[in-house]
Amino acid sequence: MIHSNSTLTPHQDELAWDLRALDAAASVTDDRAKQHDSSLAIRGFYRSLHLNLTADFRKLGDTTQARTHLAQARDHLDAPNDDGYGQGIRSAIHRLADQLAEEDPTKLKSAETK
Repeated sequence: MIHSNSTLTPHQDELAWDLRALDAAASVTDDRAKQHDSSLAIRGFYRSLHLNLTADFRKLGDTTQARTHLAQARDHLDAPNDDGYGQGIRSAIHRLADQLAEEDPTKLKSAETK
């Protein structure tokens, strides 16, 4: 059976796109990224990719998957980029952790955010 994009909700579309982006990142090496920009490291993309997936799953009501990707985003907080973009990602991770904690305080605490 063929799925048409018109049968997907906008949140499902976002999830599908973000899952494809995560798969694509897994296939790129640092050497390949450095061919485009010598400062790039693939590890730096993962916190943002997992942050996006956290938001997608939360919007779809799958808080278990949202928490899984939040933990993976946190695992990459040590990646380079202490610029405004990196700080924005860190803030968004904290914000989503707080939102998930409000939805079920027994499962997640903001203090767990690095």
